[in-house]
Amino acid sequence: MKHHSPRLAFSLIELSIVILIIGILVAGVTQSSRLVRMMKISTAVQITNSSDVNSINDIVFWLEPTKDFAFGVGTNGSFDFNTNIYTDVDKPSDQDRIGRWNDIYIRNNSAKKSAIQNALARQPKYIVDGINGLPSVHFDSTTSQAMCMHAPFNIDRGITPNLSLFVVYRWLNTFAAYDQKLWSADNMNWDRQAILRCCSGGTSGMISFGGGAVLIPNLNTANVNQIFTHISRTNVTNGSMAYINGATPVYFTESNPSVSYPALTFPGENNQSYGMSLDGNCVNNTNIIFAEFIAFDRALNTEERTTVEKYLSKKWSIKLN
Repeated sequence: MKHHSPRLAFSLIELSIVILIIGILVAGVTQSSRLVRMMKISTAVQITNSSDVNSINDIVFWLEPTKDFAFGVGTNGSFDFNTNIYTDVDKPSDQDRIGRWNDIYIRNNSAKKSAIQNALARQPKYIVDGINGLPSVHFDSTTSQAMCMHAPFNIDRGITPNLSLFVVYRWLNTFAAYDQKLWSADNMNWDRQAILRCCSGGTSGMISFGGGAVLIPNLNTANVNQIFTHISRTNVTNGSMAYINGATPVYFTESNPSVSYPALTFPGENNQSYGMSLDGNCVNNTNIIFAEFIAFDRALNTEERTTVEKYLSKKWSIKLN
């Protein structure tokens, strides 16, 4: 009696069918992931457009990465806010270097009041899967090269004694904490305005201002998405407040240094503190992901502040305390 051994191999036709099925499944998963990402971006844009933040007066600066033409690409040999050498793009590709981050209110206009970085070596990267799986901007500094952008937002406290700043960010634990700043503006002296990681790598960060500095609990926390709020009133006793994710604030008194800061630099700081003119260079190697930056040239009241924080919380899926 003959015994037939079980077949141990697929025929070429069967292998072709299996490969075809796998290809279809992979293509379906890829297409599904792309569709999910597009839906998330569409939802984020809708949240932004319908937010009550749009009705709050005195917004002077608003950077967000999900709407069309949020960014421009290009380089220039010299640093100049007034030179339009960048080309706006609908949606950059993942890992593209960004030369300009356009203010939300002036996109597609000839007059740009936006954050720029002229040198390719100092430009941050656009990442499609950033905070909350949404597009974000990664300032991927190394030990030898810092990344930063400068915005034509003069925070001379003699001219603008009150401010409100909101930032959505995630520190990446790459460098010593004391080397990194969320943003800063400096006038070559200690009269600087800065939000920085500090204090021997603990969880507390610091706000440095014209008359001193104050510790901010949990500002240093690495690899966590956070909303930082700074309500600033100069020369008002305990008139300034700092919040992390809407938690109980730190109250402090800010003096008025009455000096001119030529630009707001984020992250890190500009060259003003080293006796040089603003030239696009970045000081301090800060590795961080930015998602959104909103500034007002006055101190918001409690209702207005919570409106902004709730909007950012909903859009970026960051729980408020």
